[in-house]
Amino acid sequence: MEIMSLHCLRPYQPANKLQIRVCRMWITKTIEDDPQPQTLDYVFVDKQGDAVHATVNARDIQFFFNLLRVGDAYEITKVRVVHYRTSSKVVPHPAALELNRRTTFVPIDKTNQEIPKQWFNLIDLDQLHKRINNDVELTDVFGYLTAVQPIEDVTVQKSRIAKKKNLNLQDIRGETIRITLWGEAATTFEDSGIKSLPPPIFVAVTSLKVKEYQGCTSTSFI
Repeated sequence: MEIMSLHCLRPYQPANKLQIRVCRMWITKTIEDDPQPQTLDYVFVDKQGDAVHATVNARDIQFFFNLLRVGDAYEITKVRVVHYRTSSKVVPHPAALELNRRTTFVPIDKTNQEIPKQWFNLIDLDQLHKRINNDVELTDVFGYLTAVQPIEDVTVQKSRIAKKKNLNLQDIRGETIRITLWGEAATTFEDSGIKSLPPPIFVAVTSLKVKEYQGCTSTSFI
């Protein structure tokens, strides 16, 4: 079967065999006092450098969580190609993949250098103003970490207490932004690991929403 590029995927059209690397994985949870898993999510990238968002429904999360490893490469068949959502897109692709227990995965050589190990849709910090309150695509940024604030408890929507942590990021032009991590993203941020590294510390932060706060551009990860 011929290998198909991710770029060629179209909603509800048959997909041939795909060769991809898993470069990101996370669990999307409900927003409530007791968050529950909704989907297991992946970003796949192919050797052309194209990326696609893949999802697994809640009942199959444990099955796939133990099956696919971030950083490993696979040949995939029997996937369902659907329309990607119209807002909060993690990747700029019109299609998304739905994975189920019929989907087949065959590991390929881990040393294969043709497939990138990471994928980001980075934007320069001085261009972030164009993304304010525009959540069609989520935003990825890269820069020098200049400050990490402690976790704070804040009241959200006058009823819910949420955890948040602020980071400051600066690029080579001297542009600085504040990044706010919320909930689990805030509590699982490894302060000790960051503090043990020698400066400068460069980080990439993905899937951000861009807002204006007190006249300044800031970003948040929810």
